[in-house]
Amino acid sequence: MSDQNSMPAVFETLKSAGYSCLRCGQCCARPAGGNSVFLMPDEAAAIHGFLIQNNIKIHNRDVSSSFTVPLFPDFYSDGDQPVFDVKMISNNLQIIRNQISNSGAIFTFGSMLKRTENGTCVFLDSETNKCQIYPVRPLLCQTYPFFIDFNEFDAEKPGNADVIECLCDGFESVSETDDSVCSELAELLVRRAGLEKIDYEKTKKQIQADQILTSGAGFGLAKEDLRNGFLRFIVCDSHGASEMKLQVTDFYLNTTNTNKTGQTCQTGQTCQTGQTDGTGKTRKTDGTDEKSI
Repeated sequence: MSDQNSMPAVFETLKSAGYSCLRCGQCCARPAGGNSVFLMPDEAAAIHGFLIQNNIKIHNRDVSSSFTVPLFPDFYSDGDQPVFDVKMISNNLQIIRNQISNSGAIFTFGSMLKRTENGTCVFLDSETNKCQIYPVRPLLCQTYPFFIDFNEFDAEKPGNADVIECLCDGFESVSETDDSVCSELAELLVRRAGLEKIDYEKTKKQIQADQILTSGAGFGLAKEDLRNGFLRFIVCDSHGASEMKLQVTDFYLNTTNTNKTGQTCQTGQTCQTGQTDGTGKTRKTDGTDEKSI
C-alpha cells in the first residue's frame, strides 16, 4: 500500500479533504455535473465476464453485451429529475461536428457505461442502493470523487501529482480522511492515471494510423441519421477501431420495457452469428473484430 512518504502530495491532498464515503449512491445516480463513466477496454472485458460468470440480470434482462455506449457528450436534461432528451444529442452534434467523419459517422474515443432513462447507472440496484458489479467496477468509480489529470501525470514522480476533487457530499464529513483510505485511494489514483495515459497514447497512434477524415463535411449526414432514429460511430480505443450503428433508443436502458425474446446487441440488432464483449465491438467466433477499420 502507498503511504505518506512515498506519495507526499497525493496523500496530503486526500488527507486534508476530510473525505468519507457516505454510501449514498449519489455518484451513481447522476450528481450535479453528471455521472459519465469512461471505460478502458480491459475494464469493459472484466465487467462482461463478471456478468456472465455470475448470471447477473439488470431489470430482468441480460445486459452482458449491451452495457456500454460510445463516449458522447451528455444527453440528459438538467434538473432534479433528469431524463433522456434526444434534443440534447442534436445540440451536441453541433458541438462535436469536427469529430464527425466525412461519411457522417461520429468519431469517438472509447466507450462509457450505459445509464437508465433518468441518468442512473444501469448497475446501481434501486432497492439496495448498491453496485451490482462492485468487485470489477471501473477505476473511475473506485477513485471517485478524486482524479489525477493524466495529461499532467509524470510516471517518474507519481507521488507529486495534483489530485483534483469532484462534487461529493462525503467531503468534510470527517475531520481528516482515514490513513487507510488515503493509502488505498493514492495507489488507485496513480494506477488509474498511468493506465489512462498509456491507453490514450495507444489510442492516439490508432487515430493517426487510420487517418479518419473529420473536416465537418459529414455533419449534415449525421443530422439526417439522427432524424431517422440512429447514429453511426467509429469507436477508437487502444485495442483498435470499429464501426457501429446505434439506435437512439439504445443510448439508455429503458427500465419500463419488458424483457425481449433473444439477445439485443448494442447496435440495436438481434445477435445471431456474432457476439459482443461489452465494448461495442462485434466479435466473430474466432475472437476477431467483425468490423475492424
